[in-house]
Amino acid sequence: MILHYLAIDTVCAVLAWTLLAGKLCEGWIGILPLAWTGAGVWLIYTADRWLDSFPGSREKNPGARHRFVGHHRRAVGFLWIFIWLLALGSGLIFLNGISLLLGSAVVAIAVAYLWLMQKKPPDSGTDKIGSGGGWMVGLSVASAVLLFPILSGEASGSEKFFVWLTVGWIFSFQTRATRSWESGKRIHRGKLALFAAPPVVMALFVHELVPLAGAGLLLFIGILVVERLPISDRVAAADWTLALSGGLSYLLVF
Repeated sequence: MILHYLAIDTVCAVLAWTLLAGKLCEGWIGILPLAWTGAGVWLIYTADRWLDSFPGSREKNPGARHRFVGHHRRAVGFLWIFIWLLALGSGLIFLNGISLLLGSAVVAIAVAYLWLMQKKPPDSGTDKIGSGGGWMVGLSVASAVLLFPILSGEASGSEKFFVWLTVGWIFSFQTRATRSWESGKRIHRGKLALFAAPPVVMALFVHELVPLAGAGLLLFIGILVVERLPISDRVAAADWTLALSGGLSYLLVF
């Protein structure tokens, strides 16, 4: 649970999917790009929890992850600044201009989205700030995952676009599931089945999407299994399921 509270499971999931995306875009992802991707996603996720737990936030019913950050706000704040300085400093030294510009744009969009969500009134039924249905979250995380694979990959522009779109769809699918659990609701299996179907259909036309279709189905099955487990926090298990689905699909492609 400590790994989950610190968003380490989310970072592991993102890195697994970054490796998979790199393979599908016919590129090679080095250690530094993986470190920058993981650091960027961690910084955004931690900032979101930190803002939601801060006094004066519109989030009236913060979850366990947000409460943990609230209880350790100073320590998490110092760690956040350290990771940010390390990522920024190394990025300025090693990243080329295009990578730095695009990476900054992804971060800026994510920060702007968090700021807009803070201005939004919480849901009257759950007292939680809405996440925009998961679409913006899914596409933002997909943009972080695909940043270096798109820049370094040799696949065509259309293939990279479909990979980005499909990864965003799958991450939106994951976000909707976790949002339901955070709100104390059961997952509507019919809707989840609809989310799992498009990658499979698209894989019939784009060869590179076949592994993504398999990863999406693994995630779909994993979420259904997690929902039946007698555990108190299904969101943590779902994050590791996301990491597992991406990692297994990468190993199969590799």
